Amino acid sequence: MSIALSVTSCIDKETKTSVKQDFDSVEEQNLSQKIDQSTFGESIQIQLDSLQRISWFIGDHQAMEQFNLLQVLQKDISRTPLQVEVDVQLLIEKYPFYSWDCDDLFCKVNLDYGFLSSQTSKQEASVFRKFIALQCQYFPIDSIEYPLSSQYIIDGSNIYNNLGDFGYLDRLRSIDSLRNSGVGEAFFNKLWKETAEALFSMENPFWYESEKILTELDSLNTIFHSEQEKAFRVELSVFRKRISDRAQKDQNYFNKRSGLKYE
Repeated sequence: MSIALSVTSCIDKETKTSVKQDFDSVEEQNLSQKIDQSTFGESIQIQLDSLQRISWFIGDHQAMEQFNLLQVLQKDISRTPLQVEVDVQLLIEKYPFYSWDCDDLFCKVNLDYGFLSSQTSKQEASVFRKFIALQCQYFPIDSIEYPLSSQYIIDGSNIYNNLGDFGYLDRLRSIDSLRNSGVGEAFFNKLWKETAEALFSMENPFWYESEKILTELDSLNTIFHSEQEKAFRVELSVFRKRISDRAQKDQNYFNKRSGLKYE
């Protein structure tokens, strides 16, 4: 199985809003900047404004640098206490590369891969464009980087692990392909490791039957990743045994799509 790395997998955000906003007047523009600076502080404001003015993702190497800044700034904003009341709609319009969720204390921001896809589709950053498409498939709900990826099924208040649909196998193979492109090797090594760590979770009941999960785990042995292969294979073997042991003791923890209720 393989992932088709197409930008069409992203939610179309082409008409969401332009990064370069046209304000009605200089006074309105200055007011918006004052609101933002008093909200997040001068350092964050300078970085936000620099992202607002850039030409997005012209080449792969530049794109990786820009994306790294987006990730760093995302963390800085999310852990910076708000000093004043925020105008969320203004933030959405000025900085559409994030999804904004603010309360009285903090703003939680998540990367908007749909918007980033609308920018990469115009540029020559082919490796980065494939990476954004991959992320859109990993976060299919509005193409927003929510805490839960496509590897989880949400059914009302219940969350189920989707291991067994071969999504992890496809994703790790795709990351390997991007890593071997010669662009952003350290970044894709880190992404590969984070994805591998995510699959070794038994926190939530499983959507698929244990046999299908074990089949995907066995298929993961076909992945060859020189940087982390040995550690991955050891952890994979340990996790497979945990799944097998749990299935023998408690089949109700698996195959939740059949309607079984886990207590």
